[in-house]
Amino acid sequence: MLTRLVYDYDVEVDLLESPDGAKFFIPKVDDDLKPKINDKFTSVKEAESMYRRYAEKSGFDVRLDAKKTNKYGDIQTRWHCMIFVPFIAVDNHKSSVVVGSALINGETIDNFTWVLRAFLACHGKQPVFVITDQCAAMRQAIPLVFTESRHRLCMWHIMNKVPNKVSIALKYNPEFNRNYGLLGDKWFDYMYEIRRSWIPAFYKDTPMSGLMKTTSRSESANAYVNIYLLSFFDLVQFLNNYDIAIENQRYAQAVDESVTRTTTPRFCSPLGIEVHASKIYSRSIFFDFQKELKKALLCCIIEGVESFGEMKTFLISRKSKPTTYKTKYTVERNYSENTVECQCRFFVRNGYLCRHSLAVLINDKVDRIPEKYILRRWTQNLVPVQMQSAHARYKEGDTEKEDCIRDVYTQVDDIVSRARNDKSLLDNLAEFLRNFKLDVETKLPYEDPSQQKIDAIKEHLGVDVPDEVDILPPTRIRNKGCGTGKRLISASEKVQTNSKKPKRKCAKCGQCAGHDSRNCPNV
Repeated sequence: MLTRLVYDYDVEVDLLESPDGAKFFIPKVDDDLKPKINDKFTSVKEAESMYRRYAEKSGFDVRLDAKKTNKYGDIQTRWHCMIFVPFIAVDNHKSSVVVGSALINGETIDNFTWVLRAFLACHGKQPVFVITDQCAAMRQAIPLVFTESRHRLCMWHIMNKVPNKVSIALKYNPEFNRNYGLLGDKWFDYMYEIRRSWIPAFYKDTPMSGLMKTTSRSESANAYVNIYLLSFFDLVQFLNNYDIAIENQRYAQAVDESVTRTTTPRFCSPLGIEVHASKIYSRSIFFDFQKELKKALLCCIIEGVESFGEMKTFLISRKSKPTTYKTKYTVERNYSENTVECQCRFFVRNGYLCRHSLAVLINDKVDRIPEKYILRRWTQNLVPVQMQSAHARYKEGDTEKEDCIRDVYTQVDDIVSRARNDKSLLDNLAEFLRNFKLDVETKLPYEDPSQQKIDAIKEHLGVDVPDEVDILPPTRIRNKGCGTGKRLISASEKVQTNSKKPKRKCAKCGQCAGHDSRNCPNV
């Protein structure tokens, strides 16, 4: 157990480690200040005062958005607004996964610095690469904590702003359409000054795990979480639905792992190097590798070779799709060290060999990918199978009950397999199961899902639902980039909606058409 101060807060914590190696913090707070189940308070003000004292000692706080008092001046409602900060990473299937989350009370440098330090303390190492939007607070906080990481702005967010900026320039600068002059526009000048932080050409030699052209990966992950989370949820609902979102994400990852382990992909060539790639890479990465292999076979030509002892330099030409123009790359092959280095630097950015290097290996009749060019992050079984179950992750659950459930499934499956050709036995089994189901329903009556939700909240809070509710849900807070909250309607949907509306009747001709008495064609 390790005791230390939590960053900028004068709070002592215990840094503990679970049996599976995960690290977590527990604030050191006196038992008298800790909230306890079934605590009772005479007023909301008393409860708030108790939680304030606990918050000061444990090192957290909330932002107060509004306060409502009754006619006696007592606090009746507190609305708390927190900002959800997820950390999104890329797994070995190139899927977005949430590796950490935080709740902060504002988008400030101090808050982001605290979150990043907590993330670093939990994971023990800094990320190689960090991609964010143009939040000024995050841009200043990241270099303070992630001193070894390289920070880049998301190109997708920047390019989404270009149409609005161009339309403003067109509106207020009549000469823009004639000479495309961008000098003098503050936004374009600023984006040019920080071009090294978002233009892909400056990141050719940086490991980016295939994120050379950043897309809306983080936004799609946020949208996925938002399916389960709403701004007016209380903390209990938030945690329950957040767990559901994470479990569904882990289920999708388990499906990808199962597909990779139990199926064989379709090959595009009889080459041994393709078979080797299918055995070491996850399925998504193998398909990307297969695309490069196809391009190596169909589009790449070796135009020249120069030998220097154990070294050979290959000149590879690649024909572009739309035109007959050929792009040429130099590939260096070292036979003593079994390396192949391409001028395009594709392997550095993406983590698997490019088409030009594959063309050289195919020419040398190499059947296996060199060990140097097999990155562990793209391989199969990166996450051990035994760690994919909830029991292994959380070290909780009834092991005997789980074993019993598996045994029941096995016994029923075995009985059905043995009696599948005997209809009388199957009828007897079905009748027995129907009777047994009636007994189960008698002992365990059906419970409405809404009641299950209420029971889960009662179990978390340790109190019953009050007869009179005077503490309301929090108000909705509009953060930067939260959007309008309205769904975009397509043109076809607008046409369908308008077609269902009743047409106006013309007072002149009496027809229900798309005109009125002012523009009637029969007048």
